Amino acid sequence: MAALTTERLQSLLPESSIFLAASAATRDDAVQQAGEALVAAGAVDASYITAMLDREHSVSTYVGEGIAMPHGTVNAKDTVSGDALVLLQFPEGIDWDGEKVTAVIGVAARGRGYIS
Repeated sequence: MAALTTERLQSLLPESSIFLAASAATRDDAVQQAGEALVAAGAVDASYITAMLDREHSVSTYVGEGIAMPHGTVNAKDTVSGDALVLLQFPEGIDWDGEKVTAVIGVAARGRGYIS
């Protein structure tokens, strides 16, 4: 597997996909915002947002240290047009099933290309 280069990271997460000082009332609101940002980035169609919420309702995407990485279900891969990441910072934090999340990294991927 190739290393994630600066150029590759910039193509996956352009400055236009970084949202500082975001605000969300709930975990689902934050997932919705991440999905909308992926749609705006042209990486997914709107139905991917439902798949992100479905994933979150079945298995938490909280990864620790105040970070969650919501993404769609395997069945939603056909709605992904290209690998992309979005970053939303929530300075006030969001209750994520009892954990405080301050950074949400939305992931759209057809495979594992976003990590290689």
